[in-house]
Amino acid sequence: VMRTGSEVGIYHLCVRLSGYLAIPMRVAATIAAAGCAEAYAQGRHEALRSSVRTAASLALLIPLIPALLLILAGPFVLNLFGADFVEGRHALRLLAAGQVVYMLCGLNETVLTMTGHERLVRNIAVTAAILNITLNAIMIPRWGMVGAAMATAVCHGGWNLAGALLVRRIHGFWPGMIPVWRKVRTPS
Repeated sequence: VMRTGSEVGIYHLCVRLSGYLAIPMRVAATIAAAGCAEAYAQGRHEALRSSVRTAASLALLIPLIPALLLILAGPFVLNLFGADFVEGRHALRLLAAGQVVYMLCGLNETVLTMTGHERLVRNIAVTAAILNITLNAIMIPRWGMVGAAMATAVCHGGWNLAGALLVRRIHGFWPGMIPVWRKVRTPS
């Protein structure tokens, strides 16, 4: 439980502001889903990789400047809503950083779901939710909204990193714009 009602309101604004950063990735995932499923069903792994990389690149580039603005100029942005909201600057930075991790991990959920691995997505989501609840229960009493932001950023980032690593292991490519590891193998 947050310490005060105003802390809840400030945190809510931080969640909303950082959440807008995810919209381009969600749009890209929706647009790319059918193409991913089709390329996979036809065994066109290079087309799958290329389609995902292109969509993820566009989805990363669009919110990158706003993400940097929230991270670097969070107090200024929050002050637009009132001087009291500046208290949420650290929470906003953490939540925005979590969204950047999400963007760097690309369309991992879409790729896994459209290639028959929806159970893996479910398992990652359930694990992340349980971890998020646990971390929030531990961190909020001690650090308030900053603890909530840390817990959420860690779980959201971990969820997406796990999904991206599974795409890498199963399909042999990184589903985001930035390939973190070189391609090791191509699925048969």
